[in-house]
Amino acid sequence: MMNKLEMWLSKWRLKPNPRKSQYIIFHHKISQNSPSITIKGIAKKPTAEIKYLGVEVDNKMNFNKYTKAIKKRTISRAKTFTKLTVRNRGINTNNAVKIYKTICRPVLEYAHPIFANCRRPALNNLKTAETTSLRTITKIRHPENRIHNPPNELLYQITNIQPIEERLKKLNKNFYALLKDSQDILDLFHHEHIAQAARKYPPKSLILTLEEQERN
Repeated sequence: MMNKLEMWLSKWRLKPNPRKSQYIIFHHKISQNSPSITIKGIAKKPTAEIKYLGVEVDNKMNFNKYTKAIKKRTISRAKTFTKLTVRNRGINTNNAVKIYKTICRPVLEYAHPIFANCRRPALNNLKTAETTSLRTITKIRHPENRIHNPPNELLYQITNIQPIEERLKKLNKNFYALLKDSQDILDLFHHEHIAQAARKYPPKSLILTLEEQERN
């Protein structure tokens, strides 16, 4: 495998920095017995997580740590705008929604395809980030008791915001539908070991893609 990688790097004239390079094994457990690789004479042990294009990918691929970081970042952005609001009153709901959609929601939606098969804890982090941010910006209170926050259903109703979980499903449906038109992706499924893995843990739209490949 390393020989093939080195040939590919040489072909495209790429020179990776072995001291900065990392590699990861997608497995539930990494131990001292996990295989290491050598890059230009430097041995590299597998890491529990790597960062790629701003996304923290862990070896279990549950994205719990990454979504916790997203939650913290989103809420922090929302708190920035509390200085622009009237004390204890918030701002106009329409303006609050615009602020949320412009400043906070893009953080939650970035790299949305990886959330297609996320487990509940990771999705709950995103949901908490959204509801907390909306409450922070709007300062909406419970209509019957100003001491308490409104329930999530009422919060979404007042702000007319589509819940993040529903929105992610919509975005992912559109994204994976586009993959059907990508020849590179279709060629990928010709590799049997990849196809078998995709059949085990795929989004529904990818299952359809695999079925189409098998019929053709």
